Amino acid sequence: LPGRIRHIPDRMAWIFVAAIMVLCTVKGGFFWKHRLATDPWVRDYYDTMVWARLNTSREDMFILDPTLYGFRDHAQREYYFTWRNGFIVWQNPALYGDFIGRLNTLGVTLEELQKRKHNARPDYISKQFSQLDPDAFRGIRAAHPRCKFVLYRNESKPLISFPVAYRNSSFIVCR
Repeated sequence: LPGRIRHIPDRMAWIFVAAIMVLCTVKGGFFWKHRLATDPWVRDYYDTMVWARLNTSREDMFILDPTLYGFRDHAQREYYFTWRNGFIVWQNPALYGDFIGRLNTLGVTLEELQKRKHNARPDYISKQFSQLDPDAFRGIRAAHPRCKFVLYRNESKPLISFPVAYRNSSFIVCR
């Protein structure tokens, strides 16, 4: 009997952890479905990701606004750079040079980024991306031939000079 009682807290801890994981998974699914149903921008982003998954090759890579999240999960396509790549650098400092290099190619310098408060950085990055010269995209593609598509937000009024492959009210995908 004493041996059985000793293991009850371990079992309870595992049950608690499993219950939290199930709750988080279910809540996340409900949250995403709720946002799809109520937020037209989220619906447009989701539709854009589905279009990418159904109409592009798995080898194709996208250049997208670095502040957009979820693209790799829903489109099942790689992207050139997102702001979240910075978290990977913490775990693997050897990637720092590549992170800064890709940030610079998208019109963002570390010095300018550091001048802004943390919560203002995504807006700055998004603005710089929307004003990026089309030649910058051509340079990225020359260095990374898999980068075949550029995903713009419509509201940022980008300098579009590429053929449009897909468009909805919130996003434009260019070749």
